[in-house]
Amino acid sequence: PDAVRRAALFLGDAASVAHLALTAGAPALDGVTLEPFVPVAPMLAEPAENADDAWTRLEGSLAVETKYDGVRLQLHKSGDAVRVWSRRLSELTNVLPEAIALGRALPARSAVLDGEVFALRTDGRPLAFQETMSRLSPDRAGESEVALAFRFFDLLFVDGRALVDERYDARRAALERLVPASHLSARQVPTSPADVAAFFAYAIEAGHEGLIAKSLA
Repeated sequence: PDAVRRAALFLGDAASVAHLALTAGAPALDGVTLEPFVPVAPMLAEPAENADDAWTRLEGSLAVETKYDGVRLQLHKSGDAVRVWSRRLSELTNVLPEAIALGRALPARSAVLDGEVFALRTDGRPLAFQETMSRLSPDRAGESEVALAFRFFDLLFVDGRALVDERYDARRAALERLVPASHLSARQVPTSPADVAAFFAYAIEAGHEGLIAKSLA
């Protein structure tokens, strides 16, 4: 069952997984990996009660990142070809020319990144989620009056190599080598629950939804 679930995550199609299992068996399923332009179901978070709860559940070995109230964005690149998908794996390529330009500028032959896109007010603060959704409608693609911000927080694949089995801190380091700092999620490695609470307050003050706590391992 674990091999089937993992293959289904990477292939995104139950029929393909079944065919592979029936014709080539478990070793073939074990060989399935992430590839550009095959979108994968995103990792999801679960709620914590407060900073102390997050700290305890992750045993004090964690990073915290801003939780943006935008649209989840999975960016796939291979050569000059770039495509993007939403959290529900709906393709957004035709409504996000800014993301296509950003992807083409990345110094990698191929990559799969996980991130968020949200609309900005003229003062640089984030607009409400509904405004972001409106900005991503086909008739407003590339509209210059409402700017978009891109914040990436994970790197799943780069230059032919899947990173999904590596530690979070290793993936984050690889992401920081690939993506300009202006397009990275805000992040801190706290040393106490008080640091977690302070980062939460910082994110809220900046107009965002809160924070995500992630195990370094």
